[in-house]
Amino acid sequence: MFKKVFVKFASITMALGLVFTLAACGEEETEAVMESSHSYAEVGPYEYQGTVLGTEVDAVLVDLYDDGTYRVTKSSVIEMNGSAGGSIFWEYYGEYEKGEASSGFKELTLEDPTRAVYTSYSTMGGYAFQYDSATVEDWSTVELAGGIAVEDEADFLSHVPGETFYIALNSNNDETAQLSKTGAE
Repeated sequence: MFKKVFVKFASITMALGLVFTLAACGEEETEAVMESSHSYAEVGPYEYQGTVLGTEVDAVLVDLYDDGTYRVTKSSVIEMNGSAGGSIFWEYYGEYEKGEASSGFKELTLEDPTRAVYTSYSTMGGYAFQYDSATVEDWSTVELAGGIAVEDEADFLSHVPGETFYIALNSNNDETAQLSKTGAE
């Protein structure tokens, strides 16, 4: 008799546990799923106080998620006389909108970011910084490359404003990984 009662109790307990576990799974927030990733890069002269001192290489990687949010990783590396003189990395997050396909491109508008992480180092200036807008408590200690002081979170985020890119489309009008800043001008 004890064995039958124990088996029934154990079966009911496991069934209720399964029901509550499945119910709890439905209440959990799900993470956004990355739908696509697009990149852009350019090379140009690096100028300091009006004098060209080297080359600056900028690269942007934009990850788009199924919940309408984006993550951008932007890097800028300065090359002088064959050496890296320093680098700046921004990682920032916000919402995006896509336009309709036109002339081989689809407009991608990145809204102003809601969070940004800044990392910078200079072998010339001897500094290394990292700031996350989600964790900075004292904005008076935040300084960007070039000695740029930051007053508050809004000022910090203004250094990575929203922007518009154009996603290149293939011959079937499907999105590719290539981004353009100008589209089909």
